[in-house]
Amino acid sequence: MKKFISKLTAVVTLSVVSTFSNADLITTITHDYGQQQYTPNSLASNNSCDTLNADSVTITDNSNGCGRFYDYFDFSTVNFNTIDSFELSLDFSNVSDRNLDWLFGFIPVWNNENWNVRPGASASLNSGYDYSHDQDIATTITIDANTVDAQIFQNMITNQNFSLMFAEESMGSDSFTLNSASLSIFGTPGEPLAAEIPEPAPLALLALGMFALGASKRRNAK
Repeated sequence: MKKFISKLTAVVTLSVVSTFSNADLITTITHDYGQQQYTPNSLASNNSCDTLNADSVTITDNSNGCGRFYDYFDFSTVNFNTIDSFELSLDFSNVSDRNLDWLFGFIPVWNNENWNVRPGASASLNSGYDYSHDQDIATTITIDANTVDAQIFQNMITNQNFSLMFAEESMGSDSFTLNSASLSIFGTPGEPLAAEIPEPAPLALLALGMFALGASKRRNAK
């Protein structure tokens, strides 16, 4: 009986800790790119450099005057009190290709791609993006007031909009494939609506554990 109560108390404790340790994740917004899925905002223009495929988007960096990639993550319907950080998760391929380019049209130069993530508060080239804090493209990137300009980060929260953009810093015209992008928002959630209040399962488990612990102490006292 003692072993059972001990195990039950441990399970209840882990359940409660696990439940409340995830409270800082407010929501996650996922864009699965593709013709039958999600179209990024920049491809609404006929002048986009990029190509929407069946289940991905090919992002191209070149100088022929076409529009570059950007995509909005609108969280204006998300209920929150404060936002501490964003976590951007990317599913991509072909970002490290080595291509042969021609300098001045006749000098061969091997070009190693160098893609960066440029988060922003809007698609404005003047004030929406932080050009001084580009981050190397990766599967997971954290964005907060320390990793981007503090004012840009505050503008994201004020506008309730996160804008995703990419920059390629090597020579020549390069491209990569983006399958999906997910934005997780961390901070203090707002108060849920009355209809959204969940059943207090963690509290019920805690009460059950406390009852079992009390029963064990009374049995030992006898």
